[in-house]
Amino acid sequence: MIGGGAVDYPPASLTFVTRRIVACRLSASSCYDRIVRKLILASLCALPLAAGEFKGWISDSSCGVGNAGGAADSRECAERCIRGGAHAVLVTDGEQKVFKLTGKVDALKHIKYKVKVTGEQKGDSIEVAKVEKAD
Repeated sequence: MIGGGAVDYPPASLTFVTRRIVACRLSASSCYDRIVRKLILASLCALPLAAGEFKGWISDSSCGVGNAGGAADSRECAERCIRGGAHAVLVTDGEQKVFKLTGKVDALKHIKYKVKVTGEQKGDSIEVAKVEKAD
């Protein structure tokens, strides 16, 4: 850069073909950088979000939050729906988030009381390691 003017890149002094080659390499490099950034982002998104303990009520995927509670009619409805083929879900205390329970889950065994689920959160699912009665 001489005299503080703008830089013509690739320089105009290069032949047309050479300028095209330089331009292609520059665009390929930036394209490569974008691809690498996207691959890194995708790999981070594929990681499990959280492992830990979740407290709440087992419900069914049909009613979700509607059957999350200790009322006898809610527990009976959730049990009927799970027996009928609906997926077992956990509705957390407080935030009322709904997570599909995956893995070896005997949801009906724990349907009557509040539970503590230990497992790994993957998006909107929890890969269950253990289910027990909550304190």
